Amino acid sequence: MLVEMIYASKPSGVLNQAITEDILRVARSRNGTRDLTGLLVLNRQFFLQLIEGDREHVNQLLCKLVADPRHTDFHMISFKRIEQRSFAQWGMGFVAANALNKSVLLRNGVSSSFNPYTMSEASVRELLNEMRAEATIG
Repeated sequence: MLVEMIYASKPSGVLNQAITEDILRVARSRNGTRDLTGLLVLNRQFFLQLIEGDREHVNQLLCKLVADPRHTDFHMISFKRIEQRSFAQWGMGFVAANALNKSVLLRNGVSSSFNPYTMSEASVRELLNEMRAEATIG
């Protein structure tokens, strides 16, 4: 069964470029072996991630994410069955939220600053779909 999980969390410490690159490198490597795909959006204050794949593999990753000390305040936005992937070509796409312009955020029901905790599920989905064009693919 194919599922999609969307969550938000907050970094527990300072995120710098080296940490971000390490997160992406590990995610892309592990996701490739588990046939997981998705998109990660982050800035210094928030993680927003969509992950797609086999239910068992997504559940295993969920357990690891909840226990990961690099972030806190884990908030599940959505976990549901899907018919097809939205990010099938991407082991893990990436967008730095600070690179988003205000018009993209405002168009998706977000204030001029990125905060996934204040967004509805529908707004999160629209924002993630629009970010496809902004993402670095891996």
